[in-house]
Amino acid sequence: MTNHDTKLIGTLAKAFINNVKVDNTYKDVLREYNLESIADDEWVSVKTLNEVMARLVTKRQSFESTYDMIAVGMAAASNLEVPAGMTFVDFLTAQNSLIQEVYMGKDKGGVELEMLSDTHYIVEVNLPWPDDLLYGNYYGFAKRFLPRGTAFHVGRIQSSDDSGARLKLEIKW
Repeated sequence: MTNHDTKLIGTLAKAFINNVKVDNTYKDVLREYNLESIADDEWVSVKTLNEVMARLVTKRQSFESTYDMIAVGMAAASNLEVPAGMTFVDFLTAQNSLIQEVYMGKDKGGVELEMLSDTHYIVEVNLPWPDDLLYGNYYGFAKRFLPRGTAFHVGRIQSSDDSGARLKLEIKW
């Protein structure tokens, strides 16, 4: 997904930024992009957020950057507002509707969901984020929605690339 007019609702943009703000070394980057304070109902450019993420990874220049992106994705998963009582299966099947609510622009992206069994799914993701961040999202959603103590697996089947391949994840519990 390469459309640069796509925007993300402030509540989720804040989830990304608030996780990054844990480390004071990043405040200068956030200030440069005017992202130190975001209103819940403000629309934030996904292109800008991706530029910030790329700058932070470059600034970090360490193996930990993968874990940082996963942590940012998990933080976003824990902050998404969803209807009370939503289950993990409800979430997986409602993803495209939720995407329509939290993204604005011509190409909001989406997901393709393949159900292999009641507890085994393949998700193909077309969203404008790094693979590690998206992996963190799905891991965070599984942790959030599955009953406490449920063993689960989120695994990468295919990574996205410049040829148009999309991230594919296997999720089972």
